[in-house]
Amino acid sequence: MWGRSANRCALCRFDLCLDAQCADSASIVGDECHLRGQSEGGPRYDPAYSLELIDSYENLILLCKVHHKLVDDDWKTYTTEKLERIKAAHGNWVTEALEKPPNEDLPREEEVMPRVYNGTELLIAVGGSMAYQFDHDHPATQEEADALSGFLQNVQDYGELYSDFGSGERVQAACRVSEEMQQLAELGFWIFAESKLRKFKIAGEVVPDWRVAYMRVVKSSNPTILSTDIEALQKAKGSN
Repeated sequence: MWGRSANRCALCRFDLCLDAQCADSASIVGDECHLRGQSEGGPRYDPAYSLELIDSYENLILLCKVHHKLVDDDWKTYTTEKLERIKAAHGNWVTEALEKPPNEDLPREEEVMPRVYNGTELLIAVGGSMAYQFDHDHPATQEEADALSGFLQNVQDYGELYSDFGSGERVQAACRVSEEMQQLAELGFWIFAESKLRKFKIAGEVVPDWRVAYMRVVKSSNPTILSTDIEALQKAKGSN
């Protein structure tokens, strides 16, 4: 399960091994989530499904703890069939990533994401996208997990509906997202987001200009955050 999933959450692709010693249980921050529940009354329970297969690879999907809670709490949305599609898509992504030449995955300056400060900026960045790739730092408390799971799902939902919203609906959605961003800020999280046009291969055909939304929700102390001196940049630009 872990190898086929590249140690990453199938929904947000967060790395679920926090250090090099992945055999150390203290470093594992992911869960093996059941597509069909283990017991009656559990999420997605199917009495017709064989008990011998409950803990088999075909009935498991690897998720971070935030998304494990989300799919079990919102099991009517995250049905067995939907999770199977998510698992298959993640498996394809892992396979394609392993087949890339090594230099394609090197970090590039243009892939640094800008920070967003309110719901309007965020929804403009992700609204109307055709695919979503969200990443987040590991929540340290249940309060952080609850705030992250609700925020990530709401942003994707609004992003998918954004093109259909009228002007007033966009204002209301942005206001609600701003409130959630403020809650995350009080918990020490910063949000970075943008969208990019990508090429995808679907059924053997290359589809150009596929808009993909990228978002990272990270602790303000995260060492990967780059600090930019805006005043210095403006002076340099003015001198050219």
